Amino acid sequence: MMFNRQQTTTWIKLQQAVKDMIKKKFELRDLGRIKHVFPGAYVYRQERGIPTYDDRIKSTDYQLTIEPILTEEECDRASDEPRKLDSGLLVMRRHHFHLQLLSMVKHHHKEFLASLAPPMVVNEDEIRRWHPQFPVDQVPDIDVGDLPKPPNLEKCSSAKDVLDKAKDRLTKKAVEALKKVAAKCATPDKSDKTIETNNNPSPVKKPVSVKGVSQSLLARIREKEASSKLRKMVRSDDEEQRIEKMKHLPDVARALRMFFVTEKKASLPIDLIATRLAKCCPSVATPALMDEHIRLLSQHMTSWLIVTSLGKKEYVRLDKNKDISDVIKELQRKTKEMEKGAK
Repeated sequence: MMFNRQQTTTWIKLQQAVKDMIKKKFELRDLGRIKHVFPGAYVYRQERGIPTYDDRIKSTDYQLTIEPILTEEECDRASDEPRKLDSGLLVMRRHHFHLQLLSMVKHHHKEFLASLAPPMVVNEDEIRRWHPQFPVDQVPDIDVGDLPKPPNLEKCSSAKDVLDKAKDRLTKKAVEALKKVAAKCATPDKSDKTIETNNNPSPVKKPVSVKGVSQSLLARIREKEASSKLRKMVRSDDEEQRIEKMKHLPDVARALRMFFVTEKKASLPIDLIATRLAKCCPSVATPALMDEHIRLLSQHMTSWLIVTSLGKKEYVRLDKNKDISDVIKELQRKTKEMEKGAK
């Protein structure tokens, strides 16, 4: 916004504007992290001679300024027109920043997969979700990029520095006093005790073995579990939704059979069934979702449930003589096959 108004964006102005916008603190280290993630977004300078309108800062003081870096394509406008960041460029920059952050998390995720037993190797482009045990909220903080500092601002940090810089302008008595202070600071305090660090490496925890279970069996179980988690990470959203619907079908099948037994009818309208069952199935809470699950059930259990059209209405026919436990087992078997087959 300041850049589009042809204003010089100083750190003081930017910090206050961001604080007012996000209602949180915005420090220099946050700006440094932005530079580390997207180094080509802005150019950072230390400049002076900028009007401040602030009694705390003089115009002769150095100030950190931030200016967007625009490519030739982004500046493709008449030479007499001022450069501006339009909404399209802002969206592109935000998208690039998001991809850079995602790439950093993927790098930590890759290291986590390599640390598992057994290690897992998967193409980053195929990952759709994180490993269930990956601590997303505990990834290391982003490194802070280097920001330019004001030049020629040497400060005296000790009495020795003061003595070296101003001994020619001080009296003999003041020089002697500074020498005593510098010598006292250089002498280590006897009361300070050195803390010995324990260089012994921490003992490596041995894997807990299960009594009576062979290591080969445990290895096969771990390999099977790792394979299952790997398939889940690379599974597409559409496949994940289909599997979730399949997991709900056993509950829908039980409720559907109970409804037919209660109504004592061979066929019922599908809209009536969807409305009634949506009230008693917490996993499928709306009539529209229940309608989808009933139709999906008719596709996988054609010998037990059929959806037929009669005039302008659709009806559901159900074989009440078939054992519901056999239906549930068949649905669970198909769900497992779908989980194994889906990538």
